[in-house]
Amino acid sequence: KLFDQLAIDSANRHLLKAQAITKDGSLAEVGTAELQFPIGLEIGARYSIFVEPRAGSTDSLALGRIAIDWRVVTEELVQFRLGAALRHFHDRAGGLFGADVEAGLDLFPVDPLILSFEANVGFVENALVVQARGSVGFLLGIVEIMLGWNYEGLFGTQNVDLGGPMLGLRFWL
Repeated sequence: KLFDQLAIDSANRHLLKAQAITKDGSLAEVGTAELQFPIGLEIGARYSIFVEPRAGSTDSLALGRIAIDWRVVTEELVQFRLGAALRHFHDRAGGLFGADVEAGLDLFPVDPLILSFEANVGFVENALVVQARGSVGFLLGIVEIMLGWNYEGLFGTQNVDLGGPMLGLRFWL
């Protein structure tokens, strides 16, 4: 089998992501690719594209990050990781660069419940970038139904709030 898990989630009405996790824990998502090594090292890249229709035009921006994470804890009931990333922001005015730090936690308290949390904070040029994401999943056979909240915001001369509800499916193959 190539994949243990395949997921599609909508973080808000303007953002659709698809992701897949392979048998050894590798992660790939539309706009995202993550590779988990057995030694606890994770290398990943994620781009989120946001599109907002306006009267007579469309606003769009891309937020991306290339990260290195270390799984500090890998146990049957919990996984915890810390990391750092280079950030990229691009809109019609051009591109800007920065960095962030991240923490992520996955909990498997009782079957079929899965709790996942991720947060990162950093900067792009002179703007503060904050992302927080949490989900609750229920495993039914090979299908996990998850729901939660994804928030991504930029704070500087202009504030951009990209938060919203998230609903998704993961297929454990």
